[in-house]
Amino acid sequence: MSVRQDEGELYMLEELALGGELFSVLAKRAPLFDGYAQFYIASVVSMFSYMHSLRVVYRDLKPENLLLDAQGYLKLVDFGFAKVLVDRTWTLCGTPEYLAPEIVLNKGHGFAADWWCVGILAFECLTGTTPFVSSDPMEAYRKIVKGRVPWPAQLTTNARDFIDRLLCVDPSHRLGSFKGGSKDVRNHGWFDGLDFKSLEAKQLAAPYVPKIKHALDDSNFDTYVDEGVLDYPQEDFPRDMFEEFAYEWV
Repeated sequence: MSVRQDEGELYMLEELALGGELFSVLAKRAPLFDGYAQFYIASVVSMFSYMHSLRVVYRDLKPENLLLDAQGYLKLVDFGFAKVLVDRTWTLCGTPEYLAPEIVLNKGHGFAADWWCVGILAFECLTGTTPFVSSDPMEAYRKIVKGRVPWPAQLTTNARDFIDRLLCVDPSHRLGSFKGGSKDVRNHGWFDGLDFKSLEAKQLAAPYVPKIKHALDDSNFDTYVDEGVLDYPQEDFPRDMFEEFAYEWV
């Protein structure tokens, strides 16, 4: 990425990722085979490992923010909610279906909120839907703070254990929150046989390689209206709806 500035504007020139969004791939191909999902989830784990090492929390993971390059590798975009983290932060932001319970309950949140989102994304890759979806937003938030995952039969034991450890309502007990940090996530049994170094060197074959006709081909991008982002003051959020589920984490 290069940056340019004139008297009135700041310009950020980024590398094109013309393969479309992971959202479109999942809409057409989910549920994915375990190996395909592992490739995408491991890519996000690698991204978050690097970001967290720089004390940056992302806070807006969703398939729409993951673009495919010409080789089918993921690129993370839209850092509007990313933040350098000292301890905890309290801003309510993100996408409703991906919100961690500590964000919903205004407990303050940190890097563990990103790992919750990885669990949601893994579930979506393997099933084609998110675990706490509801036509009623308030019901969706209730499901999130309860953390009761509707496990489908087709998930492998390792996949279920991986997601279960990430979708732990208590962030202090969530995979990625212990002393080993992101290494614990990488070392989970679900990733057995996947070489993270080869992945990061882009030496592995991607599950899906998009067809790009020319240098400015945007045909892999679907047109839709994104209405699923939260970004409003804490006091406007109806937190009293969740008092019956609230508790103090040790």
